[in-house]
Amino acid sequence: MLKTNVYDMNGKQRDTYLTRVRNKKVCELMNQPGYGDEFDDKLRFNVRFADFLGRRTLNAAAATPEKLLAYLKEKGLDVLEEPLAQHPDMAKLHPQSVNTMRIVTDRVGDTVHIAYIVLKIGRGDGFCDNSGQGGVICRVDEKTGKICSVATDDYFNVYETHPDTGIRFEGYQLPMVQEAVAFARKAALVVPQICHVGWDVAVTPDGPVLIEGNDYPG
Repeated sequence: MLKTNVYDMNGKQRDTYLTRVRNKKVCELMNQPGYGDEFDDKLRFNVRFADFLGRRTLNAAAATPEKLLAYLKEKGLDVLEEPLAQHPDMAKLHPQSVNTMRIVTDRVGDTVHIAYIVLKIGRGDGFCDNSGQGGVICRVDEKTGKICSVATDDYFNVYETHPDTGIRFEGYQLPMVQEAVAFARKAALVVPQICHVGWDVAVTPDGPVLIEGNDYPG
């Protein structure tokens, strides 16, 4: 494991990073105010993007109240989803979590551009692939579908191999990347007022499915 720190970089090196300030400017430029709930509200998102989810969901707030549903409502558990089986080549990286590609799209008119793709991978006993929950992230080459960088976490640590599974990141071939890109391009047309979105796309044995969309991607 290597270590790096953005504060030790020179100006030219720092300029290669999409900082939080720059990211905020992109989101404000591309996304219309008032439409964020289409992504932030899980209930609304699941209805709007039902054709992209690849799994059944249950809205307990709208379902016929039975004893189980009454309990779910009492606890505020408003969304239930089927378990999602991921492609074996994605599971090899870290089988405990559903590892997803964050495919960031920029819609300009009717054209959807791919800004970048990163892969999010869980660690340890965690079921979440987010770096904020202990996971790691790395870059993905859109053309080859291969991981094209080492991985990093939220604490400036750099990993050439996965600390749990030992898989070497750089050069690892991901499954169905082109299909996932086409899938994200299609999803980007659903809410035309939100033009800059980070789509979290999982790959199942049958193809890509949508986990969520982020109108303010990190």
